[in-house]
Amino acid sequence: MTLDQAPLHQLFWISHLCNTANDNDNVSSANSASNDQEQLRQLEAIGFLPQEQVMVLNKGLLKGDALVVRVGVSTFALRPSEAAMVVIQNQANGQYYA
Repeated sequence: MTLDQAPLHQLFWISHLCNTANDNDNVSSANSASNDQEQLRQLEAIGFLPQEQVMVLNKGLLKGDALVVRVGVSTFALRPSEAAMVVIQNQANGQYYA
């Protein structure tokens, strides 16, 4: 499961970050992959790292609205596309969601 699919107020742990570019257009795909790599670096820089605790605190009413997310002791607003790059697991039972 990715962070954009997580239910509110449930504690998860970050498994890993993944690139979400899947375009068929080579030029768009190359640009998208470059943008995704930059977003992955930014997520890592602000603390979205494997085994870090994460929780979705709030979601916007519309599909494209930001998610309010707590990672560790910090709180951030993420775009749904950024949250989709964060693969999470339920540490309590050791199960990964995909």
